[in-house]
Amino acid sequence: MGTIATALALFAVINNPVGATHPQPVSAGPNFLPAFRAVVPSMPSETRMMAVPTASSIALAEDSKTALFDKLISFHPEYFGGDPGITSKVDHIITAVEFIAAIPAYIPNPILMRNDEGQIGMYWDNDDAYVDISIDEDSSISLFSKVRSTDAEKFISNVNIAEIDNEWMLNNLGSLLIQYVRAA
Repeated sequence: MGTIATALALFAVINNPVGATHPQPVSAGPNFLPAFRAVVPSMPSETRMMAVPTASSIALAEDSKTALFDKLISFHPEYFGGDPGITSKVDHIITAVEFIAAIPAYIPNPILMRNDEGQIGMYWDNDDAYVDISIDEDSSISLFSKVRSTDAEKFISNVNIAEIDNEWMLNNLGSLLIQYVRAA
């Protein structure tokens, strides 16, 4: 789906009144983040926005992340077919989209979750590691992780999405890769 088509489809999903004909979920492509940012009316300040990932980094993981992006779009308060009893904040959806887009291709995709209050999070759970990410009230990220083989635990909070880069990902999600390194 091209940039214009993606932007128009997202705009239709977000802005159509209840009872209007609504499109099916929008699939994410290489231009997903710019289009998403362009049509969401309550856009966070430019200083909070991280750089758009390169097309090559999205292309490596585009297909595997499409379902995650589609699920996050369905969390939008005005999304037709979403759960009307649970309301997530648009800024939190944007933060989750940005975080997932920043996950390098060598890190497995997380499982998305949303509680009854609309708070968005995600987690990974493998044989040796558990990692939980929460989107906080101020749209920052909190992380809890535990490595079972060493009983090492880590908790960090108030991480601004703009501070998250590949080094941060490796330092904080690298425990998910330990079982694969041992097997090699």
